[in-house]
Amino acid sequence: MSFINLPKGVKLVDWSASEKLNEDGTIEPSIPTTIRFEHSNRSLGPVEVLAFAWLPQMGQRYNLAGESAGVFVVNREAKLVRPTARGTLWEVNIDYERFGDPNSNGNENDEPSEDDHFTLSCSWESVRKPLYWDRNGKVVCNSAGDRYPQPVEYDHDILAMTLTRSEKRNPLPKVLRYHNTVNSLSFFGFPREKVKLCITPNWTGKNWSVSYVFQVNPDGWKVKVLDQGLRAKQKGPFPNGAEIEQPGFEVVRPILENGHQVTTPRFLKEGKVLPIPEDAPWSVTPSYQEYEIRAAVDFTPLWLPTK
Repeated sequence: MSFINLPKGVKLVDWSASEKLNEDGTIEPSIPTTIRFEHSNRSLGPVEVLAFAWLPQMGQRYNLAGESAGVFVVNREAKLVRPTARGTLWEVNIDYERFGDPNSNGNENDEPSEDDHFTLSCSWESVRKPLYWDRNGKVVCNSAGDRYPQPVEYDHDILAMTLTRSEKRNPLPKVLRYHNTVNSLSFFGFPREKVKLCITPNWTGKNWSVSYVFQVNPDGWKVKVLDQGLRAKQKGPFPNGAEIEQPGFEVVRPILENGHQVTTPRFLKEGKVLPIPEDAPWSVTPSYQEYEIRAAVDFTPLWLPTK
């Protein structure tokens, strides 16, 4: 790999690699495992960084000199180290696995061939989702027209695809890497981060039977928590005690109604109390805070038949 002619705005800081010492004492061109660089664009996120074409890509192969075997990229991680005078310092870590002789037959290090036996079955699984309107557009509320204190939930069916394949290689390292992750790229035609993967390996006494369960959720797999509380962002106060309008200056205070602190949580949005019209309380849609708890990875190195 070469770091010559890097794109404008990128400055290579350092990189480490696994090197191989040849019998004649020369060092074979190494394969990068950690790359640190500065980028002038401060607004980049990990997904944009890993999309850089000059970085090793998922599934990319490197043949070792003088050998028919080599390694291919199985996992990448980008993390922001710190802001710098030029922009931001990023660190990209890359994991590899070996592959055997592509011309060999039955090598345990080879990726599965197109002829390997597998089965694919589909089923439906249920997840709980909040219900705001029914299928006719009727708002979910009580007979007085008020929404319930907690959103009503219902069972929502999602598609689960189970692919089971016979494998010779020990799948346990792969299970630890990919289990309970979501797709970072389009997979089976579904957008990124809409497919969650669970892997279950079983030893048959002769080889491994590995089941890959793909759960497709059109709403994604972020954890959503109802945005509510007993305190909210409000204006002031200022050192002189004046309550004046000053953009950008807010403090968190207890929520008051009729001069008294509320004892039950109120809906919030962006830190402020979500207004509820007295004549149409049903018209308010609660806000949710979203949290990402599952890693987004590329499923390509799994060598799964996706077409």
